[in-house]
Amino acid sequence: MAEIKMDIEEPSLEPPRREFETAVKEEAAEATDETETTGHQRSRRTKRKSKKTKKEPVHHDCAVCGKRFKNRSDLKVHERVHSGERPYSCEWCSKSFSHLQSMERHLRTHTGDKPFMCTYCQKRFTSGSDMKVHARTHTKERPYDCNVCSKRFGVASNLQRHVRIHTSENPYECLVCDKGFGRYSHLKDHARTHTKELPYELNYCPQPFDVYLCYFGGKRFTTSSDLRRHERRMHAMEKSSVYQ
Repeated sequence: MAEIKMDIEEPSLEPPRREFETAVKEEAAEATDETETTGHQRSRRTKRKSKKTKKEPVHHDCAVCGKRFKNRSDLKVHERVHSGERPYSCEWCSKSFSHLQSMERHLRTHTGDKPFMCTYCQKRFTSGSDMKVHARTHTKERPYDCNVCSKRFGVASNLQRHVRIHTSENPYECLVCDKGFGRYSHLKDHARTHTKELPYELNYCPQPFDVYLCYFGGKRFTTSSDLRRHERRMHAMEKSSVYQ
């Protein structure tokens, strides 16, 4: 009897290649997902730990006018405006000041020190602010403008004086008749109408000497504005012939 031989393939110990590659990819994907999840959680935990609560800014308010300051030292200096305290005194004239910088600037009037020099004309000044104002005469800079008519000024005080033209504010009042003036110089001129004081005196003459003298009639006036008004009214023809 003939033997029948059957070829029976032994099962392979290695998995099919496609299944193996698929399994490897799935394991790698799972590992990546786990790493991303864990890393994300760690980063969130780190952020939570490093997160700091913001402190609200501390303000120091003036009890008199309510003005607010960031630093306590600035508030203390400001309070001297209301209290009138002047802790810094000049060694030469005993004049007192509320700010140290103001006293140092004042001392230069005694020592003659002028450390600030104009780069355009080499003129020297005792304070940096005076030098900056002077420099605008060269640069023609006018940083202060009027909100009403847009006229510009190089000095803040000139703007303040100009604004009174629009507001009709007269902060300088006469102590005799309570008349108000926009400029202090105008108040001084007006005060002479009450005191009969003349603006200048000669050293050799005990009586005041009025320098506002009419060129045509010899009449004397206590203010230059009164003299100009007189010349316009009484000597208009003579004045025009002189300047022709």
